[in-house]
Parts: sequence; structure tokens; C-alpha cells
Amino acid sequence: MSSIYQPKRKELAKVKVVTSETYGKNRNKYKFVGGVHRGFTNFVTTMRNRKTGQCSFIDDTSSLTKKTKGELARFFSNKANLKKDVAYLVVEKER
Repeated sequence: MSSIYQPKRKELAKVKVVTSETYGKNRNKYKFVGGVHRGFTNFVTTMRNRKTGQCSFIDDTSSLTKKTKGELARFFSNKANLKKDVAYLVVEKER
């Protein structure tokens, strides 16, 4: 299990679910934690590698908080996000 998903981490309580476009526009504001793909909703993965087109397994979604799991369910069931394949899990950077 990766260090970010260790039990009782305060950082996990602050995880937000955003689109890749939102993350791309606000990279200086957000820190990437992981991504959840529509076809593999049980797994948290890294960003897709531009050269190979593949991503690596980080952890399963059972490590996420109940709030974050609910946000993921709302994200993928939202009509505006039906064409989106990935949801990014991010936390705000500390200033």
C-alpha cells in the first residue's frame, strides 16, 4: 500500500474529484494523488504515460474515504461527465 493511502491520513480527507481539464488548468493549485478510470473503478492509478499510453496501479478504492467514494459515484453518473473516461483525485497544495 502506498504511503498516501495509509490509514488515518489527514490528506485523504481533503481529496477532491476533478476532471483532467480542471487539473491541467490548475496544476500550480492542485497536487495529483491518483486517477480512477471508468472501466476500472476499483483501482486508483497513476497518470497515463504519454509514450506508452499505460498507467500503473497505486491502490484500490477501498482505501478512500466514504466522502471521496460518493464524489466518484456522482462524477461518473453525472450526465455532463458521461464521455469522460477518468476522474483525477487531487489535494490542494499547501502554500
